Amino acid sequence: MLFRGLFCMYETYYQANPDGSIEYGIQPHGLKKSETISKLKEALTYNGWTITSEKTNSKPFNFIINAHEKEIELYVYIWKISNGGREREHEQRIQIATDVNQDGFNVDNNNPNKKGLLLGEYNREGCPTVYAAWETETNRNHGKSKSCFINTKAIAKAMRDGFVQTIDSSGNIACAFQKEFMNFYINNLVSLHSLKVNLVEGLDSGNDLQTEVDKVPNVRDVPYEERGVNKIVYGAPGVGKSYSLGTSHERITFHPEFTYFDFIGGIKPGKVNGELTYEFKEGPFLKILKDAYLFDYKQFTLVIEEINRANTAAVFGDIFQLLDRNEYGESTYSIENEDILNYLNKDTKLNLNKVKIPANFNIYATMNNADQGVFVMDSAFKRRWEFEYKPISFEGVSHADEVLNYAGYQVTWQNFATCINDFLSSKIGINEDKLIGPYFLKKTDLKNNRKIAFKLLIYLWDDVVRHERYALFANQFNTFGEVSNAFIKGNQSIFNKDLEGILFENRLLKETEEDGSNE
Repeated sequence: MLFRGLFCMYETYYQANPDGSIEYGIQPHGLKKSETISKLKEALTYNGWTITSEKTNSKPFNFIINAHEKEIELYVYIWKISNGGREREHEQRIQIATDVNQDGFNVDNNNPNKKGLLLGEYNREGCPTVYAAWETETNRNHGKSKSCFINTKAIAKAMRDGFVQTIDSSGNIACAFQKEFMNFYINNLVSLHSLKVNLVEGLDSGNDLQTEVDKVPNVRDVPYEERGVNKIVYGAPGVGKSYSLGTSHERITFHPEFTYFDFIGGIKPGKVNGELTYEFKEGPFLKILKDAYLFDYKQFTLVIEEINRANTAAVFGDIFQLLDRNEYGESTYSIENEDILNYLNKDTKLNLNKVKIPANFNIYATMNNADQGVFVMDSAFKRRWEFEYKPISFEGVSHADEVLNYAGYQVTWQNFATCINDFLSSKIGINEDKLIGPYFLKKTDLKNNRKIAFKLLIYLWDDVVRHERYALFANQFNTFGEVSNAFIKGNQSIFNKDLEGILFENRLLKETEEDGSNE
């Protein structure tokens, strides 16, 4: 029973694969000390470096490595990576021993010739060894046994891509890499743990590995299939644009008075102890941006409803430059906005010096070109978005066959809307984005002609055929009040004679009519 319990515990944790994927599997066994040292020495001597001195009796292991007339003394702590032992399936960790010698933790890593390394090793059979690395300064004077954590997804991406970074919930940055990147990490570890690697190509590799480092596309641990996008979903009213984007995301609605302050944030006056103060107040965009930086293993999405009802150029402001994304979903360009940087860095260890939209932050939006009072988006803004058109379709709509009362007979919602749409497009030349989607009316609306009149008919009267009303409605009606009153009664025709004939042909037949048609 004990063996079974241990097996189940190992089985319920995700493990890394060389292609960047993860799967449930048994936790890899740790290596013997001699095997750990052998693999570590192999990594330290990669790409032309040599070991001129070593002491490996106890931790920290001490090495002196040399390359190209450069010498570095290393104090290396290394432990096996194991599962977190808690109900977090993606969590891996090392545990720092209580009584370990502190010499390596006390090294000032700003010294280019002396470094303290805190490493974990992940050795899964048939897979390349991956080293995880944490900042020694953060873990200095830990006092008691302490764990350092990393997400299994980061390990998997390091197997596939060679080098990645990830940020834990406290804002601490961990790195994961294969042996080829060990010397690159050693030469740049201060920058790599302070997130100054947005410009990876600007780092000093200290050896010929720089050409490989330039190929590292993304410092964020974001699964390929989840890399960030800007997407606008558009179509006629009622086609389900908002619903198609999911219901669990943060949502905001643009309107003509919506500003940069509302969306991004700005300086807001306040009072502290009776004194007038000014502080930066974040908007919804910055709240999610900060979360995306801090929790890079999660995907974040902001949904903007009715994006073209505001002046997008003014609302996005300098963030407009960040909408250009590279193939990995991260902003191609960055900005240096002092207020935004202060907000992002406050009470965190992000230490950002430039702002980008990370690859785990999606921006989705909806729009309907047919709405009145909308702003025209310029081509430069639209180029930075993917567009997805939602056509009108009643397929799979649960209330498509719900019945409404019209002109003394009954007709299904699908037939009623489809007949009107076909007439509007074929006879009057109305564009599809002004037609009626299946979700324009809800199931409960269809049971009440008053709701239908003041939702659907007012839209047709005021928005769709505002300048040619008698092409759709019967010419005896001079006002919308007359139209709505006639429709609410349920026994009068309100439309053009041609459309009336089409609707009548598509009515629900009564049993007596069905019997008569069979004679």
